[in-house]
Amino acid sequence: MRVLTNGLAILMIGFFLGMRHATDPDHVIAVSTIVSRERSIAKAGLIGILWGCGHTLTIVAVGAAIILFDLAIPARVGLTMEFSVGLMLILLGVLNLTGAMKWISEKFSPAHQRVTGEHAHLHEHDSHVHFHWHSHDPATDHHGSGLTGPSWLRGPF
Repeated sequence: MRVLTNGLAILMIGFFLGMRHATDPDHVIAVSTIVSRERSIAKAGLIGILWGCGHTLTIVAVGAAIILFDLAIPARVGLTMEFSVGLMLILLGVLNLTGAMKWISEKFSPAHQRVTGEHAHLHEHDSHVHFHWHSHDPATDHHGSGLTGPSWLRGPF
C-alpha cells in the first residue's frame, strides 16, 4: 500500500511540475505562435493538444533513457539546449513581427491559391449551393473585404 501511495505522489508531483513547465513563457509563446494562424478554435485546440502530446512523449523518452541507462546530461549540453530555445523564440518573434510567418504559411500551405483570370466560386445560402464565374485582377486581394471574423469575436469579451 505504501508503494502505491508513493507512486501516486510521484505521479502527482510530476503532473504539477509538468503543468508549471507547460505554462512557462517560452512554451506559451511557441504554442500561441503556432495556433494563431488557425481560424477555428477546434483546430487550434487540436494543434495545441498534439503539440503537448509530442512534447510529453519526448520528455518521457529522454527521461526514461536517463533513468534506465543512468545517464547524466552535462551542464554545457543543457545550457546549449536552453540557448537554442532562446534563439528559436527570437526567430519566431522576428518572423511574426515582419509578417514572414504569414508569407511562409501562404507559400507552403495555402488555404486558397492566388488565382487570376476567370474561375468559379462555390457559395451556400441556406441550403442552396450555387457557383458563379468571375475574374480577378492579379494585384487585388479578392477576399480581403469579403471575409468577416466569427460572430463571437465581434462582441465585447
